[in-house]
Amino acid sequence: MYERAKKLLTERKPEVEKLANLLLQKESVELDELTDLLGPSRNKNKDAFSGYIQDLKKKKAEQADKKNVKEDKKEEKKEEKKKEGDVKQLKKDPAA
Repeated sequence: MYERAKKLLTERKPEVEKLANLLLQKESVELDELTDLLGPSRNKNKDAFSGYIQDLKKKKAEQADKKNVKEDKKEEKKEEKKKEGDVKQLKKDPAA
């Protein structure tokens, strides 16, 4: 296993260096950035992997949507409370 890893790293040294430089610039790298940098995957199981990545992206988008909905609801509640407060204030002091 060690020899195979060493061989791959040696054979693909230019790609490893490109990735290392990118990681020095950024803390994390997305799959599309890796593909742009290194080219398409040589993995025999890339279809299964691509499906897995698509599922992850879909879940991430769904989570972002849920978060946005929650934030929108919070904003609506804040506005509602403010309106209630304004109405109460008007009832107390109709001249205002």
